[in-house]
Amino acid sequence: MKKIFTLLFLFLYVGLLYAQKTNFLKGDESQQPLKDFAVLPDRGYSFQEIITNKNFLPQDSLIGAKAYWVKLVIAPIQFATNYRIKIAPNYHTKLYQYDISTHKWLTSSSTLANSYPRQLGQHSFTTNKQVSDTLFLFVDVNVQNSKDNRYKLDLKVSTEQAYTALQSRQQIVWLIGLAVIALFFLHNLYFYLTFRDPTVAYYLFIQVGGTIYLTSYWYKFDLWFSDTVFNYILVNNLRTYDINNLLAHVGIVIIMYGFVGFVRSYLSTKVNLPFLDKLLKYLLGIYLTFTIIIATINIFWIEIEHFTVIYDNIYCVVIFLTIAYTCVWGYLKKLPSSGALLFATVFQLVLIVAIPIYHLVISTDGQNNYWSILIAALSQALMYAIALVNRTKLIQQELQKKEIAHQQLSFDLREVAYKNQLRELEIAQMNTAMEAEKTKSGLLQDKLELSQRELMSSTLQTVQKNELLVQLKQQLLDIKHADRYHSLKGMATIDGLLADNLKLDADWLNFKKHFESVHPDFFEKLKTHQPLLTQKETRLYAYLHMQLNHKEIAALMGIDQASVRRAKTRLLKKIGKETGEDSE
Repeated sequence: MKKIFTLLFLFLYVGLLYAQKTNFLKGDESQQPLKDFAVLPDRGYSFQEIITNKNFLPQDSLIGAKAYWVKLVIAPIQFATNYRIKIAPNYHTKLYQYDISTHKWLTSSSTLANSYPRQLGQHSFTTNKQVSDTLFLFVDVNVQNSKDNRYKLDLKVSTEQAYTALQSRQQIVWLIGLAVIALFFLHNLYFYLTFRDPTVAYYLFIQVGGTIYLTSYWYKFDLWFSDTVFNYILVNNLRTYDINNLLAHVGIVIIMYGFVGFVRSYLSTKVNLPFLDKLLKYLLGIYLTFTIIIATINIFWIEIEHFTVIYDNIYCVVIFLTIAYTCVWGYLKKLPSSGALLFATVFQLVLIVAIPIYHLVISTDGQNNYWSILIAALSQALMYAIALVNRTKLIQQELQKKEIAHQQLSFDLREVAYKNQLRELEIAQMNTAMEAEKTKSGLLQDKLELSQRELMSSTLQTVQKNELLVQLKQQLLDIKHADRYHSLKGMATIDGLLADNLKLDADWLNFKKHFESVHPDFFEKLKTHQPLLTQKETRLYAYLHMQLNHKEIAALMGIDQASVRRAKTRLLKKIGKETGEDSE
């Protein structure tokens, strides 16, 4: 833990070195033409009166007047040189220079009407070769929106060549920054479209915000939207709130949103670090609300950017340090790829934090501090890209695991499908077997029904036959009492019928055959359990099993119904069953 904070301190120290103060329009000290200056409050003087006025005082305090005249004494320079001077207060300034070739006073004016906001108070002039010269400046501070009527005269001089070189360097650095950010953006855009990783989306947000912020940092939007000044106030320098300031805030908001979202998504803080996740979310929400309120006031009411910028930068530092603290905790909890994220965050946050610190401690004018902003912008693009490479490896590993799991799942599904096919075949075989059994059962049922019909038919036939025999027997009795002739004739006929039809034993065997076809092994099982039963008792038991009534049994056995009841009672007692009333 101590090593982490030691590294953080060292990086912060290096970052502060990037934020060293640099004079605006700094040139070669040996070539500085300004020898002396003096100030005179304006009392409605004409320019001719100013030329001869002896009341100029060598001071830089401007107090009480609505306008001032400044007398500039230019030292002799070896060569005629073009210079640029920057004056503050810079609301409305006018430079007077005597041209020895035309013997006329040349003028140049700088106002919001003819100058970009960041070029207010700037004038070009040319020194005469080895000749001292005098310039006059008219400084108007009669502004409705002014903090007070006390100002400090600030003059900065540089050669036109140095100024042009500075602008060229800034242009080159800006283009380099945009080109590098665009390369990282396009590369990771392809990565995002491939994997749809929200962390990469937040990285792309950072690059978009960085592009907007870099462009506004060097006031490029002023060149494209020069007429969009919403409000201004004179605080020594004229503080304007224009489209450049608004887009700078938009860029910073997008960067903050991207940074916070990137860290929350990268470390899955909602699950792994819930407290810090809520803290980052609330800090971001407060910053967004603060920025919207301040921008609204600046646009529609009054310029307060000069007052709120310090708090804006402090809050940015707080958010950045909270992000770094979250990364440290992620690293301590050994979250996946947290080490790469911590390194990237600390490295680039050092440079990003150096910019607000530079604005807080040294200057809010960043035209010369272009290398620090470029390094900060490129470091975040590079370092977070490195962190994304580590995350990509993790995602690829996860994808490989998912691919293996998918292959295993596919194999399992194929195995399940194969087993289902086997089950379907088994079910088909079972259905076939069931159909066969059903067919066989139907055949058996048909055979059983046929046997039952044959049995019943045989039984009825036997009953009818025996009833006929009983009648014949009765006729025999009647014939015995007839005359001899009719008796002999009737006897002969009846004896023939008896010989042909009274075959009870043969009928019983035929009945038994049909009965066993319907009730297989019935007589064998009965004989096993009741071995003492006689043939007549077995026959009676079979008739009772068929649920024949006493009358039918009597006809089959050739006895009367009373004999059937007695035989039935003896049978039931013999096999151990209780007798009961039976219906006829």
